[in-house]
Amino acid sequence: MRDTYDLGLINLRPNPRYSFSLISPTSPASHPSHPTPMQPLILTQITALLDLAGQAHHHYEQTVLNGVYDQDWPDWYADYALIHGLGNQLQRSPTAAELSQFLKSEYEAFKVSHPQESWATHTARQLIAIYGEQP
Repeated sequence: MRDTYDLGLINLRPNPRYSFSLISPTSPASHPSHPTPMQPLILTQITALLDLAGQAHHHYEQTVLNGVYDQDWPDWYADYALIHGLGNQLQRSPTAAELSQFLKSEYEAFKVSHPQESWATHTARQLIAIYGEQP
């Protein structure tokens, strides 16, 4: 794991698809990302956080790493997700090292299984299954 990341200097324009707080939706009835009965709010929130981590990491690779692929992306994602409240969404918060290892192994499993959902949704579902939903 790296000692430091330039996470605070990444200023992304908010994505209207994820305009809700990671704690509660702003307007559940009209929000396009409002969860359906098959997609609970916690799944939507963690998926949104992972999608934002992906956007921020892409920006980091393009600007800080000058377009070089970041082999340590799971470490970066883990730090970003935990700094941005992932631990508050789960019953048991993983450490950065645990989360990094989890993200790496889930990515490998995702590549093999080719599920019908996005990597972020698939990974959010697995995080909830392993670390539990906050009551």
